[in-house]
Amino acid sequence: MEALPIVGELALFGAIVLGLIGLRPPPPIENLPTDDLITNLRRELIAKRGAAYLSLLQLARFFARYVPLFASDRKLAEIDRRLRQAGRPGALHAVEYVGIWLGIGVVFGVLVELLCLFAFGFPTVVLGACAFVVVYFSGLNWVEAYARERIGRIEYRLPYVMDLMMISIEAGSTFTGAIELVVAEGTDEPLDRELSWMLAEIAMGQTRRQAMKRMIERIGSEALADSWNTLLQGEELGVPLARSIRTQARSLRGRRVRRAEKLANEAGTKIMAPSVLIMLAVLVLLLGPVLLSVFSTFPM
Repeated sequence: MEALPIVGELALFGAIVLGLIGLRPPPPIENLPTDDLITNLRRELIAKRGAAYLSLLQLARFFARYVPLFASDRKLAEIDRRLRQAGRPGALHAVEYVGIWLGIGVVFGVLVELLCLFAFGFPTVVLGACAFVVVYFSGLNWVEAYARERIGRIEYRLPYVMDLMMISIEAGSTFTGAIELVVAEGTDEPLDRELSWMLAEIAMGQTRRQAMKRMIERIGSEALADSWNTLLQGEELGVPLARSIRTQARSLRGRRVRRAEKLANEAGTKIMAPSVLIMLAVLVLLLGPVLLSVFSTFPM
């Protein structure tokens, strides 16, 4: 009789797997939209990691065929936007990124099932399903958190880059030459990498305006969009480029100061709840032994 729950759990797990993938798997994902950025990133990753990266792409393509069962087109569009803001990690499309986390979630779910089988003598479909859900949604949330963190790093470095560009242009350099000077520093900051991509697009034949607009769309930063659009508008009106850059650098520093003041004002409210909990814990530690001694001395 003890074998019946095990057989039932395995049968349920098998039914879930077969219901998800079907007896005939969906057709593979082909002809995904691409651009020069994704192509160049994949060339870099293939040159650096070789077979490991190609294996990752194969895994992503295999599980990508099941993505429509878990993510709608609207959700995929949102994930693709976050991937652009995150710098396109792994040079993956949204459907490939979700496919990778589907595969990782399935592996973790199976491992939890096997762990329960060897530890308790029977598998637990609920725990396996929970492991799959946790891993899958953790992967989707990671790219959103990383995109926000990357935008913050870009906005933090932007005033310094604008100052350096202003000095270079006042010294006689062109706008493109000033950006090349920033990129030549060789830092691994996200803004420097985005600027190098912008230079590559200009070298491939795009105009400076087009490359700057594409950079604004990729990053999705309000501060960067305001600065770049102001520079483009000032160029149309004949405003000297160095003056526009100086004004934007001053504005960005003021924006950063205001943001710091806002965060400082919000810190007091956010720390109130932890402070109350700490005070309650201290009261329990201080009064707990006293109350226990009183109750033991004067029992009810």
